[in-house]
Amino acid sequence: MKLADGFFLQSCREVAKEYPLIEFDDMIVDNCCMQLASRPQQFDVLVMGNLYGNIISNLGAGLVGGAGVVPGVNMGEDLVLFEPGARHRGHELAGKNAANPAGMLLTAADMLRHLRLTEHADQIENGVLGLLRESQFHTPDIGGVARTSDFVDELKVRLEWI
Repeated sequence: MKLADGFFLQSCREVAKEYPLIEFDDMIVDNCCMQLASRPQQFDVLVMGNLYGNIISNLGAGLVGGAGVVPGVNMGEDLVLFEPGARHRGHELAGKNAANPAGMLLTAADMLRHLRLTEHADQIENGVLGLLRESQFHTPDIGGVARTSDFVDELKVRLEWI
């Protein structure tokens, strides 16, 4: 890992030289986790490899409500991958009508926005965020008793075009 991490850091430093107006800094992952938990406002963009990205995204998800509420986007030069924003999203919930659909729905809204279907993206995002503000639609992962289908059924009622 030291060799791969060192090469990644060296590459980042070289690219950073091409953008002198953008502040570049590095830190080890455990310090980054502490800084994110205590002073997240200091960060604008985080760049890291997959392993550290998984650690940081899981921490971030935990800080804002859990894996069920976080969307995720991986952007490459030619490809974009949309997925839930945290890993290990509770496979034990499969088939139990207990998973929080918010993160996946927000991911879908991000994908629609990327495809320039902004109106549809905004409707889904606003609908999901509205439901998250209402405790009767909170699933068990965020302290409620609502089922997955309760959340989705109410969202469908609120969206005219479905």
